[in-house]
Amino acid sequence: QLGRLEPFGQGNSSVQLVVRRLRQARPAQRMGKDQQHWKLWVTDASAPGSPVVEVVWWGAGTSSTPGTPVFDLAVVPEINAYNGQRRLQLKMLDWRPTEP
Repeated sequence: QLGRLEPFGQGNSSVQLVVRRLRQARPAQRMGKDQQHWKLWVTDASAPGSPVVEVVWWGAGTSSTPGTPVFDLAVVPEINAYNGQRRLQLKMLDWRPTEP
C-alpha cells in the first residue's frame, strides 16, 4: 500500500507520520562503522501482544533514544528488502515523550 503513495523524490517528499504511544520491545542497539546510527524495536504501548516493528535512526550521532516508558515517533515508513525478505521498517525523524 505504500507504493500507492508514490512517486517520491524531487518535488514529491516522502510520507511522514506520527506514531503515538509506543514502547521499546527490546533494548536499542548502536550500529554503523562509527556507531552513529540507532536501531530500535517498538510496539504499541496500549495494545499488549501487538507486532514489533523495526525503527532505524540514521545519523543519530550522540543523541539518545527515548528514555521514557511511552513515547511518540515521527517516522517515514519504508520497505526494507534484505536477504530476499521484505518487511516494514520505520525511519525515525524525531521522538518525544507521550503527553498524558
